[in-house]
Amino acid sequence: MSIFSALTTAVIGLQSQSFALEAISGNIANSQTVGFKRVDTAFEDMVTQSVPRTQQAGSVSAFSRGTTTIAGSTTATGVSTNFALDGSGFAAVRQRMDSGGPTPSFSDQMFYTRRGDFQVDRSGYLVNGTGMYLSGYPIDAPSGTPKGSTPDVIKVDVGLSPAKATSTLSYSANLPASARTVAVANGSAGSDVWAAARGTTPASITPITTASSASFADNSISGQSARLYDAKGTPVDLEFRWTKVEARATGGTTWGLYYNATPGHAAQDADWTLATACSFASNGTLIDPIAPVSVNLSSVGLGTVALDLTDGRLTQFADATGEAKVSRLSQDGYASGVLQGVSIGDSGRVVASFSNGQTQELAQIAVARFNAPDKLARGSGGAFAQTPESGDPLFNGQGVSFTSGALEGSNTDVAEEFSKMIVTQQAYSANTRVVSTAQQMMQEVMNIMR
Repeated sequence: MSIFSALTTAVIGLQSQSFALEAISGNIANSQTVGFKRVDTAFEDMVTQSVPRTQQAGSVSAFSRGTTTIAGSTTATGVSTNFALDGSGFAAVRQRMDSGGPTPSFSDQMFYTRRGDFQVDRSGYLVNGTGMYLSGYPIDAPSGTPKGSTPDVIKVDVGLSPAKATSTLSYSANLPASARTVAVANGSAGSDVWAAARGTTPASITPITTASSASFADNSISGQSARLYDAKGTPVDLEFRWTKVEARATGGTTWGLYYNATPGHAAQDADWTLATACSFASNGTLIDPIAPVSVNLSSVGLGTVALDLTDGRLTQFADATGEAKVSRLSQDGYASGVLQGVSIGDSGRVVASFSNGQTQELAQIAVARFNAPDKLARGSGGAFAQTPESGDPLFNGQGVSFTSGALEGSNTDVAEEFSKMIVTQQAYSANTRVVSTAQQMMQEVMNIMR
């Protein structure tokens, strides 16, 4: 190698080390950037063709090496629309093309990102901190499965959550073996059995009207109340009371369950209607009914409601309080509700939450995988673009999961970058010495001619 070649090689070395320092500076600058993927620098030698005995030292070339498959640390944010991806996938996003008008337009080109700091904007779109809009597939409400084959920009565009009329009421409780009532109607002072309202059998217990309501109140115990809803979401309060109507010689008992329904407020009417008679064995377990019973609430606009007492948790065990201990009183109706919030679940579903406690799945986030993810073209804002070397995106979502309410940080290790910077600085200094030495040698050659 001639002096001139050595000088040229050293200059190229300086350029290569400068290229490496540029990557290091960018990595350190983005050490706190959400979803950032550091850029490493790789070197390769370049030699001219020569025979073995006259081989010459070559020059050097520097090129970037991607780290898109290396994940950063995950940090919880508590923001319901943030997410971090676990696995070698990317969320599909699009770029807004207009200048911020009321009707946005988006680019046809799809981009891919690991940056999950999305929030709902004023138009209902999910946009991250760099202005990229989240894409996915709408959810088919009846089946709950994504529909369509091409991801589109996700928009939260929902109205009221419709009301649902109550159709089933589930009730579980423990009735005391001895009810604490004032019952004396059967002629035995202090008895907890109330016979005034029954006919020849427990099943024929008559309704409680105004005339006998005072006696009924004294000889029954509260079964609590439930709020039901009609088809328009109008609340109906249904109050229950229990009265012990039979104590059998075998040790078993029969209780009557009465209800009183009033639209919109606590039940105060004098009339009480028998829902069913419940028979218990001597060991306190329910014998009858063995199937849900029908309660007619047509007078308050509800029609027929199924009252389920058969889940095995309606019992009659001893209780010192003498009161009914209700453990479950639930129904399947609800009023209409307004949108209260949007969240992204661990399955990648965008979910709307309503004031009536209901949720609705709106979209499935599109997650793309690539056969060669390190060959993706890097863009601004943590976004990547498909290239011929990366291959086409595979939107199957296999091997990728979501961590909701969290973000993936930068995969830059500042300590490691400083170590690289020291090595790069020393290599740069060494190349400058080669330039100085080559210059001195050339000066010596020039001195020969003097």
